Amino acid sequence: MNVRLRRRSARCLSLDHNCGEVSAIIDSRAMFCPLCEKEYRDGFSTCSDCHVALVAALSEGDAKSAQLWKGTGQDRFDEILSRLDEAGIPRCYKEGLGLVPRVRLLSVAVRPVTNFEVRVLRTTLRRHKLLFRD
Repeated sequence: MNVRLRRRSARCLSLDHNCGEVSAIIDSRAMFCPLCEKEYRDGFSTCSDCHVALVAALSEGDAKSAQLWKGTGQDRFDEILSRLDEAGIPRCYKEGLGLVPRVRLLSVAVRPVTNFEVRVLRTTLRRHKLLFRD
């Protein structure tokens, strides 16, 4: 259960005395996307990016995500996303820039390389692992 207590100093609101008691505010339970691990406030039930149901804790067994593929090939990345979409499998992906050294005569230059990572739910990975063999 993700109930957090926040303490704040507050004066008692009673008119006949001023006891200076500390009140506690209970935050609503936070929900998480099992794929992208973003946190949502109370009232949301689906991730706006991944379109999967939110869970109360990232540690829930079926809610854990697994890396399906990681690499630098744009064509392979596009192919994997297309196959996941065609099969109706929820997915999350990340793109990041990395630098790869390129040696020239008398100097070393770097060139940017895009790194891709595709994640799916572990239960989905187990059920459809043959779909994505290289």
